[in-house]
Amino acid sequence: MAEIKVLRPAETRIGAIGIVPMGDNAARIGQQLATSGRRLREAAFQVAYENEKKEGQEAATLAAISAKDANGKITFPEMPKDLSPTAQKYYEPIARKRFLEAVSLEIDAVAQQTAADHERDPVGFEDTFDKYLQDTINNSGQFSSLVSSIGAVTSKQYATKLYTDKVDHSRKIAASNAVTTIEAEQSIITELAKQQGGAGAAEQKRKDVIQLAQDAVAEYTELGVAYLSNVTSEANFNYAKGRSYFSGDNPAADFKDNFNDEIQDHTDYYSTEAMNKIIAAGLKLSKNGEKRVAALGVVAALLCGGRPPSEVFNLTTDMIDLKNKVIHYKKTKTKQWSRPITPRMVQHLQYIWDLRSNGDEYMYYSKDDLRHKYLFPNIRYGQMRRGKKGLRPCKLLHINEVRKVWKEIKAMASVEDRDLKSLRHTFAVFCVTQNIGLRVIQKYLGHKKIETTMIYAAATDSYVNSESEKTTAGYAA
Repeated sequence: MAEIKVLRPAETRIGAIGIVPMGDNAARIGQQLATSGRRLREAAFQVAYENEKKEGQEAATLAAISAKDANGKITFPEMPKDLSPTAQKYYEPIARKRFLEAVSLEIDAVAQQTAADHERDPVGFEDTFDKYLQDTINNSGQFSSLVSSIGAVTSKQYATKLYTDKVDHSRKIAASNAVTTIEAEQSIITELAKQQGGAGAAEQKRKDVIQLAQDAVAEYTELGVAYLSNVTSEANFNYAKGRSYFSGDNPAADFKDNFNDEIQDHTDYYSTEAMNKIIAAGLKLSKNGEKRVAALGVVAALLCGGRPPSEVFNLTTDMIDLKNKVIHYKKTKTKQWSRPITPRMVQHLQYIWDLRSNGDEYMYYSKDDLRHKYLFPNIRYGQMRRGKKGLRPCKLLHINEVRKVWKEIKAMASVEDRDLKSLRHTFAVFCVTQNIGLRVIQKYLGHKKIETTMIYAAATDSYVNSESEKTTAGYAA
């Protein structure tokens, strides 16, 4: 009979692959090997899955890279037939996101431009914008409801702003009319007081004028208490002068300028030396690509005397006439559509033009990009930024880095701290110091009245001194 030998758990035997443990240890090790093999297979599968997913997403992203057709019209891009099954899986959500982002940006850009064309006219804005929006909705297919919601929110946002501007403008006009009425009534006080037996009527008119001023200040708080004090002093003087209680100039005239913010504002300017330092610092900072647009825009604002937010940074290529040294503005407060520019400004604009012609990545954008026509394009357009209302895409004309760059320019130039508006005043005073005629400066600045330009002449002692020298030259020896 054959011998049967039972091996103990700890014993081993020689097998085909070496020493093989037997019994309980063998079972345990077998389980561990099986577990390790399963984990290796799962890890390999996960790696393969992630690689396939990444490749599919990249392929889908490239396929949906543009939400515009050959004519530049925004449309949902059709899925290419040669995409892999994995890429097809990710294509629609990526294309959907790309399409809605493009639609949102275009709607906002069109709304912004339409609002600019309908200044203080919310009804006209809504009529024009609604026509565009309806066409966009009709061409949005399955996304029409989403596009409709985006458009409604955008329309309300801009219409509300226009309505607010209209109300503010109406208030300013009404306040101006009230001031004009009061000024007209002031002259009547003196005439009544001069008449024999007119003291009573003049006194009543004096009280009426002061009451009108009180009502105006209560209705239009922007006039301020100082205005009421000024009107009261002038009314008292007009009565006293008419009754011959007082002779000479109106004492109120000595402090009228203290209440004139415009005159105080126009004396905020840089010296010629500081101006040249600012120009040099701006041009130096423009060598930094991301700061180029803002830096060149600040220099342009100084060289042409335009206000950066409302004029310079809204310039488009079709407004520039370098040959005739003129900028044709679409809208201005004084309705002066064309304004001459200096040769130095022409030189600066030519430099910018050359950058665009050479395809500078910060100054030039292709024709299918809404920024193409702007001389100072917003490099942040479409990017998300965090503001008071949370994360929102940068708009077409919001050059958000201007104030930051202006702060850097002032630091580099080592000049005193003034706001961007001082650049306009600096240009005007500089022109005065260069003995340029006030009528020419009036054309540069687009002033409706020469009196406004004359404020700059009064702001500089050098102008007064130079004019005084002319009188000396006129006397006989």
